[in-house]
Parts: sequence; structure tokens; C-alpha cells
Amino acid sequence: MNNLKMHLYNITKEIHKKSLNVLSDFKINKNFIFRKIIFIIFIYLIQTSSYGMYQQETGEEDYQSSSLVKKTHVLFLCTGNSCRSQMAEGWTRHLGSDVAEVNSAGIKAHGLNHNAIKVMQEVEVDITNQSSKVVTPDIIQWADLVVTVCGDADESCPPLPVKMKKIHWPIEDPAKAMGEEEDIIKKFQVVRDEIHERIIGMITEFREKI
Repeated sequence: MNNLKMHLYNITKEIHKKSLNVLSDFKINKNFIFRKIIFIIFIYLIQTSSYGMYQQETGEEDYQSSSLVKKTHVLFLCTGNSCRSQMAEGWTRHLGSDVAEVNSAGIKAHGLNHNAIKVMQEVEVDITNQSSKVVTPDIIQWADLVVTVCGDADESCPPLPVKMKKIHWPIEDPAKAMGEEEDIIKKFQVVRDEIHERIIGMITEFREKI
């Protein structure tokens, strides 16, 4: 954008310089003033049309419009804020940061599950900067939409504001998987992919409302 402005400024300066050379032979009169006005209008039209072409080529206008869209505040809530809600938070931030602000919390805070971190890294989504935390009234107040991702949280969810939307995703807890390490990881991958599909649907709905 700065390059375009500099380019237009140089064009304007050059045209103005040449115009002064041409008009220097004329006496200051009404015709000169009229020519000056026409010249100013001409330069304005060049700048306006050039910027319009720039917006079409770069999509800046669409970006500026989208940046003004109010993002939906989504809170994922589960029992320990360790696996499912953390993966849901990561997917939402990764896929829908243009339309959603996201947070997660639990009835308790069990810490980030290392297997959840591992399977999300497999799909290039880093959740290591997220934190496991207990839900508070302030977090509830912040949210526009609360998504509970396990039965226990759905039953124990704190009182919500009357107008707040709440939905429930019955997702199996992968932390309860038993067996060999490979079998446990596969369970986490299945849950990760299920959450992924649900997040895609949710984000699509948000974008359709814009």
C-alpha cells in the first residue's frame, strides 16, 4: 500500500511539474484558474481509480470489512479441561480465528493431556500454549456460546445467562482408553477427528451468518 501511495505521489508531482512549465507562459487569469481546477479534479480521479484497482487486486476492502465482523465468543466446557475441550479450542483457533474467539475450561483443571498434545501436533495444530483452568463466572460472562463436550460437564454446568446459547456434543473421553500405547493413541486420533468435523460445521455456520 505504501508503494502504491508513493507511486501516485511521484506521478502527481511529475504531472504538476510539467503543467507548471506549460502554464508558465500564460498570464494569471480566469483561464489559468479554470485549468488549475480541471487539473486537480483529474489527479483526484487518477488516485481514486488507482486505489480502487488496488483494492480489487489485493482484496483489501474485503479484509477491512471482515475485520469489523463481531467474532463469536465460544467456550468449550468439560470435566477436567484436559483432552476434548483443549482439542476443540485448538481446532477452533486454527480453523476459525476470523469468525470466533475461543476459550476452554473445566469443572476441574486436570492439566493438558500429553496424548492430546501429541495427536494435535500430528495435524500441525499446537495446543501447548493453552492452559487447563477451572470455569469461572467471568469466563461464562465472556462467552456467547457454551459447548459442553461430555456428559458430566453438561450436567454440572454452572448457571448461564438467559440469552446465552448452549449446545452439547457427546464425545467419548479418550483419557479413559485402555490397552497398549498404540491403541490409546488411536482412540485419541478418533476423538480428534470427530471434534475436527464438528468444528468445521460450527465455523461454517458462523461464516454463513456474516
